[in-house]
Amino acid sequence: MATNDAVLLANAENSMKECKREKDRLEIFKKDLGSFTRFYEFMSQILERLNDLFVTDNLTEKDMINYACTVRDKLAENATVMKQIENNTAEQALSGDFPRAIDDAVMESSEAHQEMMLQYLSYPELARGFARVVSDLLKG
Repeated sequence: MATNDAVLLANAENSMKECKREKDRLEIFKKDLGSFTRFYEFMSQILERLNDLFVTDNLTEKDMINYACTVRDKLAENATVMKQIENNTAEQALSGDFPRAIDDAVMESSEAHQEMMLQYLSYPELARGFARVVSDLLKG
């Protein structure tokens, strides 16, 4: 009888451990789902604002998001502006160096794209290499 109790107890403990692991996985999933939902809502708001600003049939939603991200990334290179953004309210940061810096970022990103486009169109070997990079990005 004692052997049966030990086996039942071991089975119950293993079952409890498995239930705890499954509960932990579900908690992580719940947190990830919450993060995704917040991100989705944020991106939906951004896209709505971009749609209101850029009224055209010639731009896809991805075009607008990619453009905003490109300008954001270029602007993030400006340490002064980033410090102002981190240490001030949005209104204060927008009245600092931000307006001039975003104009610069728009121009610099355009110049960078122009330079890369010209090289792409001028050098077939570069174009093949770039095609491979983009293909790899699409595969993830």
